[in-house]
Amino acid sequence: MLGVKPVIGRLFVEGEDEFGTSPVVIISAGFWNRKFASSQNAMGKGLTLDGRNYAIVGVVPANFNLKVGNFRASELYVPIGQWTNPALHIRMAGLEIHGIGRLKPGVTIQQARSDMARVTGHLAEAYPDADTGSAQHSSR
Repeated sequence: MLGVKPVIGRLFVEGEDEFGTSPVVIISAGFWNRKFASSQNAMGKGLTLDGRNYAIVGVVPANFNLKVGNFRASELYVPIGQWTNPALHIRMAGLEIHGIGRLKPGVTIQQARSDMARVTGHLAEAYPDADTGSAQHSSR
């Protein structure tokens, strides 16, 4: 989605973001260099994160420097569905999870903002105790 081509390996594939799938991780080029000496053999190796073993499936390039709001590029990327934190299932948990996306060709930023305002309103209706619909939208 972000137009990133891995240095080696692959990006996440459909279904890997679902609960209960085999844990996979994509690592940064810096982490790959420091921990694996940039070896091709790093693919498939395991990393223990929060007590679970994750298989390395890809390496993002060193020039991957996504800066959106407070988000900064990381050393490790894991599909959200593999996160075992029980608070993930609680709408009011305030986990600071933010989504990003790209506009479809022909869609303006104003159209996307209008659509997101509609979605936010529907969430406020569906979850009135957890979602007031008053989220601040970035002007970026």
